Amino acid sequence: MDDIADYALELIDENTDQKGNANILAKVKEDNDNKEFNNGILLSGSYLTHDYYRGRDFGDVQNSFSGTAAYIHKTGLGAYLSYYNLMNTKAFVDEFDIGITYQFKIIEDYFDGSVALAHSWYNDSNSKGVGGLNNLINASFNYSYGVLGVSAMFDLLFGGGTREFSFTFNPYCTIPVSKNFLSGALSVEPGITAIIGQQDYSVLQKRKRNPLKTVQTNSTFGIMDYEFSLPIEYEHKYFTFRPAITLIIPVNVLDLSTNKPFGCFSLDVELPISF
Repeated sequence: MDDIADYALELIDENTDQKGNANILAKVKEDNDNKEFNNGILLSGSYLTHDYYRGRDFGDVQNSFSGTAAYIHKTGLGAYLSYYNLMNTKAFVDEFDIGITYQFKIIEDYFDGSVALAHSWYNDSNSKGVGGLNNLINASFNYSYGVLGVSAMFDLLFGGGTREFSFTFNPYCTIPVSKNFLSGALSVEPGITAIIGQQDYSVLQKRKRNPLKTVQTNSTFGIMDYEFSLPIEYEHKYFTFRPAITLIIPVNVLDLSTNKPFGCFSLDVELPISF
């Protein structure tokens, strides 16, 4: 179940900013292929102490929780439902997503990819939704060799005549610590993430939690943040737990989001089911 958990964690990490949706399903499919199963289901959830999107916290420090239910067929086709909630808002669900995905292998055991299409519904409390960015096209690629790996994601959010493009680059290292720690497997996976993205004034000015600074610009494209993360993964029987500490360094901030480095703690839990 290690393969399922890997992609589950990628989706959980990105769920609050609409990235990585294809990955959770891709690894379910990979696990099915390896064990010659027909189908896979994944239930997952994540808690974050400092919610952010592409290095932006919109000037408001909030905790968040997200959850996903995914199904994948052995052909690589899959579907998922996910929701996202800011803990300090009145709404029980701030965002609800539904999507389809397809996973494919490029080089067996080393290089794979996935594509996804998704649609989202938002409450007014969710700053990402204001401006009509409720459609997602995602393409993800992952290459690993031994303990080293690198992933890349291309995301296009669009709707209402506006759009936002992002590219995420993530080199990482998976270090096994113990295969028998409290009757489970323990590992650490330090990684660095860089996000390059588009910031459009027409989108920024519509975000209720995200007022602009006095200096305004029509559009920019460049580095948005750097992230340094140290996750610890513990897999015990059916469940996998992953606490992590992440340092976020925002770059080129145009709104009233925090422009200084900040940290956050996250806890991810997932239950993969293959049959």
